[in-house]
Amino acid sequence: MAKKKPLAKWLFNFLNGAPHSKLVEPMVEIEEFPIIWKRPPLDLEKLAYFHKVQGWNLDKLANWANRSPITIRQILKRIADENGGKNE
Repeated sequence: MAKKKPLAKWLFNFLNGAPHSKLVEPMVEIEEFPIIWKRPPLDLEKLAYFHKVQGWNLDKLANWANRSPITIRQILKRIADENGGKNE
């Protein structure tokens, strides 16, 4: 019976990992801060009323709601999606 040849040293390290100790990140203390939203919620009924009945544009709605026109457009899109895509 023939003796098995030992594995090459580099192959052994490749298969089983490096022979030295592994580096571990030190323990770090993590601080968590609560998020406080100080802006009052937006009245969606008034927003929809001003947009549909009064005919206000996005800039006027954004000025009234103290939000950006992009935010107003996203809110109106979400309202339309919740109503099945109807713009009534």
